[in-house]
Amino acid sequence: MSDRDQFCHAVRVPWSDATDTITAWNDVCANAIELFGLPGHRYQTEVNIDDMIWWFRDERDAVLFRLKFSREIA
Repeated sequence: MSDRDQFCHAVRVPWSDATDTITAWNDVCANAIELFGLPGHRYQTEVNIDDMIWWFRDERDAVLFRLKFSREIA
């Protein structure tokens, strides 16, 4: 089973006005680590030119992430 099969619940955080500073991204990442721990067990991340994608193993963690960071996602 590949990682993508295990981590199949994606949440995209776009590069936007809500996340246009290093401080904003630091807050998102630090708060996510406090909530879910370090990447690897519950989630993985992927960064590209348009957004940062958080891949969750459990759909409930993806929902919690969406709720916690709804301002940055919208």
